[in-house]
Amino acid sequence: MRRTRLIWFACGAAVSALAFSISQLALAENEETPEIALIVSAPDIIPAGSDLDDLNSLSLTTGSTIRDCGNEQFEMQLSPHHGIAYEIPVTPENRESLECVIQAIRNSDEAISISFEAR
Repeated sequence: MRRTRLIWFACGAAVSALAFSISQLALAENEETPEIALIVSAPDIIPAGSDLDDLNSLSLTTGSTIRDCGNEQFEMQLSPHHGIAYEIPVTPENRESLECVIQAIRNSDEAISISFEAR
């Protein structure tokens, strides 16, 4: 009687281990690699002497710079620093355009910040 209980106990442990292994494999296949984005934040500064209806604010001209560098797809969000934050996905295809954006911002005298963020 003891031997049959031990056999059933061992069978239950084997089934539990098998179920755990299969669930871990299923979860590992569904994991996605995080997407990396370049975040360009520009404050909403309007040049002195400009009309408020002009579209010359620093945040909008930064968007034009990003577009001029060849980035066709990016997202705009309100920045916590009273401006606009541009989120550009980092992919091998847009490497040259990202380098153009970073170089243009480095050469600028304006208060524009750059950061990378994983999503």
